[in-house]
Amino acid sequence: MGLVRETPFREEVLYSEDLLFFYQLLQRVERVSYIPDRLYHYTCRMGSLVNSGVNEKRCAVLPVLDGICAGAPARFSPKAVRCWELVALDTGARLAMQAVEGGADGPVGEYLKRFQGNIRRHFSWRALSLFASKKDAAAVLALRAHIGIFRAAACLYGRIKPPKAGTE
Repeated sequence: MGLVRETPFREEVLYSEDLLFFYQLLQRVERVSYIPDRLYHYTCRMGSLVNSGVNEKRCAVLPVLDGICAGAPARFSPKAVRCWELVALDTGARLAMQAVEGGADGPVGEYLKRFQGNIRRHFSWRALSLFASKKDAAAVLALRAHIGIFRAAACLYGRIKPPKAGTE
C-alpha cells in the first residue's frame, strides 16, 4: 500500500488519469501477479467525461498514451510494450468511432486526423494481433489506411449514416 501512496496521482490529467497512475505504478515494481477476479469497479454516468462525446478534454489521452508508449520499451518486456500499443490503438479507434457517430465538438475531420496520427504512431502488427475483436482490429486498419475508408466501414457496419455533402 505504501507504493500506491508514494506514487503521485496527476490531477491535471483530466482523462485517463487512472491509466497513467497504473503505468507509473508498474514502472516502480519488479514483479506483477495476475488475479483473474474483477477488482476494479467502473461506474458509467450520463454526462460524465467519458460519455460526453469527443472534445479537447477527451483528446488529452493522446499525449498520455504517447508518453507511455515512448517510455515503455525502456522498462517493460516487448510483449508488455505491445499491450501498451494495443491500448493506444484501441483508444484512437474508439474515439474516432464516437466522433463519426456524432459526438464531437467541432469538425469531425480534424479529430479523425488526430486519431489517425495516433494510430499510425503506435501501430504494429503484433499489437494489432492482440485485439480480441476482429471488428475492432478492422477499424484500426481502416483508420490507419484512410479516413474515408474508416468512415465507409463505419457506415457499412450500420453504426452511422453517411455524412451529408458540405457538412464539414
